[in-house]
Amino acid sequence: MGTGGFVICRHVRSVLRKPSVKHKSGSAAGLPFAFEPATLSAMKHNSYFDGKVQSLAVNTSEGPATAGVIEPGKYTFKTDSEERMQVVAGTLKAKLPGAAWQTFAKGQFFVVPAHASFDVEAAADVAYLCHYKK
Repeated sequence: MGTGGFVICRHVRSVLRKPSVKHKSGSAAGLPFAFEPATLSAMKHNSYFDGKVQSLAVNTSEGPATAGVIEPGKYTFKTDSEERMQVVAGTLKAKLPGAAWQTFAKGQFFVVPAHASFDVEAAADVAYLCHYKK
């Protein structure tokens, strides 16, 4: 993982472990994207698989989104709406519906249809952004 990815993973992880942390409007907590200041008050912490996958959910001008981290392991997710998942740091393997395992590196993304199940596997910490289709 490059230095920038490490900083993002470390920062997101520290925020996720301290849900009471407040951020200055417009700072976006140092992440590589911007949220409207009004949406920060609607931030929600999500924790899955005994805390091994965690995210912060917010509403953006493009719709709902999460910024999160995945610890090493293999996980299965189900979708309610279409999801566009982008790897921000690290490498993530994904098995999308009807497809073979594929590897996604920093900057790459995949789309999962609504009402589907998909698997991911991380050999090391991964940071991601997920946008949900309205």
